[in-house]
Amino acid sequence: YIHNNHLYFCLNKNLSIMNGIEGKYTFIGFTLYDFLNCVFGYLYGQILTRIFGCFIGFFAMKHLIEYIYKNKNSYIKDITLLISSIYIVTPVSPLRYLAFASLPMVVEIFLRLQKKDNFTKICFFSILFPVLSCFDGVFLFVLGFWLLFLLVDWFLKKRLNKNLLIAFIFMCIFTVIVNYNFFIVALAADETNRGIYVDARNAFSFDWDLFANYFLNGQYHATAYQKYILLPVCLIGTIYLVLKKISKDKLDFKSQFILSFGWILAIISPLIMAAQESGFKIGNLLIDGFQWGRVISLTRFTWLFMILAITVLTASKKFWRIVLYFIACLQLMYVAIVPSTYNDSLYSIANILNIADEVTYKEFFSENLFVTIKKEINYNNEGVAAYGYHPAVLLFNNFNTVDGYLTVHSMKWQEEFREIIEPYLDINESKKEYYDTWGGRMYLYGPISYKPTKDKNVDPTNIYIDVDAYKKYGGKYILSRVEIANAEEQGLKFIEDYDSEDSMYHIYLYSVK
Repeated sequence: YIHNNHLYFCLNKNLSIMNGIEGKYTFIGFTLYDFLNCVFGYLYGQILTRIFGCFIGFFAMKHLIEYIYKNKNSYIKDITLLISSIYIVTPVSPLRYLAFASLPMVVEIFLRLQKKDNFTKICFFSILFPVLSCFDGVFLFVLGFWLLFLLVDWFLKKRLNKNLLIAFIFMCIFTVIVNYNFFIVALAADETNRGIYVDARNAFSFDWDLFANYFLNGQYHATAYQKYILLPVCLIGTIYLVLKKISKDKLDFKSQFILSFGWILAIISPLIMAAQESGFKIGNLLIDGFQWGRVISLTRFTWLFMILAITVLTASKKFWRIVLYFIACLQLMYVAIVPSTYNDSLYSIANILNIADEVTYKEFFSENLFVTIKKEINYNNEGVAAYGYHPAVLLFNNFNTVDGYLTVHSMKWQEEFREIIEPYLDINESKKEYYDTWGGRMYLYGPISYKPTKDKNVDPTNIYIDVDAYKKYGGKYILSRVEIANAEEQGLKFIEDYDSEDSMYHIYLYSVK
């Protein structure tokens, strides 16, 4: 929508979607990811994101490891190449792909600045990181850890490192500039749906199953896929090294620190995440309801460094060299085939070959079908909504959607849209709780799922909406994936149904009476 309507540089006004929602709530800023997607369009933006991410991530990780472990033997060099490859092909949500690609550069710049007493121009390099990163999912924690280790360095050396401080200030300033919409919205946190994320929590009761899940599986937006290989190997390797330490063996300090810090992060972050999900209220005026447990995503970086640390600490043992080389190869193969929403793995390629089940990009958006609909009804930007599929399909096809998906929006629109779907929320407790404790997915909920499917043979299904509220907030048409059985009762008039061979939808068009 932003790309097609050339709105990237003018998001300070109301958009012609979702009842005129303000562009600031899209959280689109001046990061490289936003630029690529808004200027070149989503499809090409995603392709370019992957290309840049693979290139930056691989060489940044490789360069960081070589900087930390200088002049190592061919075995460590081989492990370095494997770990760099694992890091960049491990699935991660598109929004955070470039953020993780640049993360090794952030660490290396910190280490380089930490060694400089006199001012160095390397400080200015830090302004690049906010442009490459994702603030709320990654960079907020980067800034936090940068400040933490700056203070630790100050304490240990008894003097403040001006380079680290200057770089930190630069990063903070450019973070605000690059993510200006985030901060505009965050300063009005009490007026957005993020506030209810905190307020609607039940009484706190820590759920250890949640902790176990996050510890073993990570946070799905950016997990390391550590459960089956990395975690058990790190555990066994750590126990072995602890026993060596007890027996007075001299171990590399850097590797000991990496391993220790990795375990601290791997345990503390799922504790925070599970506590918040269990009802512990974490929030503040600026970012009310923010999931501070998202720091767990940084373990995608640290699990691999823990393996690297164990590799260095056990390099003198032939048995461990063979095992860890095999483990690195095994993890690389694993992340290449693991089924994930966020990568084109061998698993998804196998699905594509089984074309009967795979939904293609062209089928999902079905441009030809919706162009036909718009022409036949002389569409003139009237409000529409999807039923039985994602509203993004209509949004992509330049409809003015009343419904949509926004993780943050004004509380006013949250309450207004609730009027439209209240009849269904009153009869479905789980959807009521889902909407009232978040509300990011502002859909016309009903007995039919919105998940993508090629199945067009669906029995007529009821819909439950307040048509008067729908009209009040600009709605005129409903484009349904199924025939609506109670359309007359709900105050909807059937107009026509549309189908085509190159589309996965059979659309039934209704208008409000």
